[in-house]
This record gives sequence, C-alpha cells and structure tokens, in this order.
Amino acid sequence: MLRKISLERDRLRTLIESIPQPVVFFDRSGNLVLYNSNYEELLKVASESLEQILTIFKDTKNIPREFALKTPSGMKWFSLELKEILDKKNTFDGILMVLTDITEQKLQILFWQDRAYQDPLTGIANRNLLEELSENFLDLGEKFSVIMIDLDNFKQLNDKYGHVFGDKILKNFANILKNSIRKDAFLIRYGGDEFTVIISKHGNDLAETIIKRIQSKLEKPFEIDGRKIKLTFCSGIANSPEDGKNIKELINLADKRLYENKKEKAKYLE
Repeated sequence: MLRKISLERDRLRTLIESIPQPVVFFDRSGNLVLYNSNYEELLKVASESLEQILTIFKDTKNIPREFALKTPSGMKWFSLELKEILDKKNTFDGILMVLTDITEQKLQILFWQDRAYQDPLTGIANRNLLEELSENFLDLGEKFSVIMIDLDNFKQLNDKYGHVFGDKILKNFANILKNSIRKDAFLIRYGGDEFTVIISKHGNDLAETIIKRIQSKLEKPFEIDGRKIKLTFCSGIANSPEDGKNIKELINLADKRLYENKKEKAKYLE
C-alpha cells in the first residue's frame, strides 16, 4: 500500500496542490503539516467526520482502504492511497495520503447487491434506488444530468395485446436503454413505462447524445411474439449546475420538460 517517493518539502508542497484529489501530508512524527485546497474544501463540509478518520491514520497498521464521510449533500465514500515520502538524504520524511471519491462505484455495488433496489421485471434499478439517491446523495458533483423517458402509446399497446405482451415491450425497451448508456450511469424504472437516467460528471451534450442513440436503436421495429412493434418515446432533460444541484429538483424539472415535449408532440401529430 505504501510507495516511496523522494521529494524535497518545497517540491512536495507544489505537487500536493497540483493533485486534483484531496491530499494531506503527515510528517515523520504523524503530525498533519500540509494539505491542498481540495482537502480544505472537503474539510469545510465534513470536518467532524474527517477528524475522526484522521485519528486512525496515526497508526499505519489499522488504516482503512475505504471510508465514508457524512456531508451536507449526503454520504461520500473515499478510497485511500498512501505514499511514503523520502527527503533528499533518502530517509523517511512522512506519509502522503490521497483520497479518491468512489461514491459512484459504491452506489453501483449497493444496487447489484441488494434486490430491494432492483425492478423484478426489467432487471434494472427501481424507484427505491432513486429515493436512496435523492435522500442521501443530493449532490452528485459539479456536473450531472437527469433524463426522464416515457414511451409513446404504451397503454394502447398494453390494452390491445395484453399485459404479458406489454411486459415484453418494457423488457425490450429497458435493454435498449441499458445498451445506450455508459456503465457508470444509473438507469431506473421510474414507474410504469417511464424511466430515469442519471449521468454524473457530464453535461447536457452527453444527455442529448444518449437520446439520439436510443432513437437510432428504435428506428427499426423489433419483433415480439411474431408482431413487429415500432416504439417511440418522449424525453426531458435537466442539468446540474445550470438547472440546480439537487437531484429531486432536477428529476421534477426533467419530468416537467418531458410532459411539455409530450404535449407538443401530440399537437404536431394532430
């Protein structure tokens, strides 16, 4: 876990500030003597949690590889990497601690390990996961997008061919959505024939690209029980930080835009 790096203290100070993750440096006596601005920002929102964690770091035999911090925007998970720093005489000078935000990966693991978060029909996440995100992870970073997607005329198809046939449509559509997004995105069945996609650390351009990708995959009808089905959908997008930073607010706004687009589409088809 420890890697040796030979650096003078002034060069070390410059290096620490250039690292994008939160970084702290403990001298050979275990005192915290240097940290970068990213650590300072984290300290502002999680000072009590960090102080508790730092008391563990003084005993290098019991340092956790991962830990969670409680912040105003919810729980954040971090992985920990330690680097042993040597001075110009090649003797031990201290330990550099680098914190990397792994909240997204932890949430993905949470989903796959807990069936309570899975939709039994489609195999994707259900609204329980969305509630978990909304309650405990209000802010997913500086840039993220929420896409709300709703199938056109699903009720008519469901009524005409039956619920079993309707379920098969939803399964097929969920697979198309799954194959149209990145692995680190969250795909959630919001309810009925409505779906939510949450993409973190990306802006509006990627959300628009995903919509076009889904449309492209639906250009050709697909076959269910010998019947060819042509699906279309409406969508609404909300982006952080332009439209806000809170997931709940962005979901509501994306949903509102979805139904505005649905109304416009209905007028156009009249």
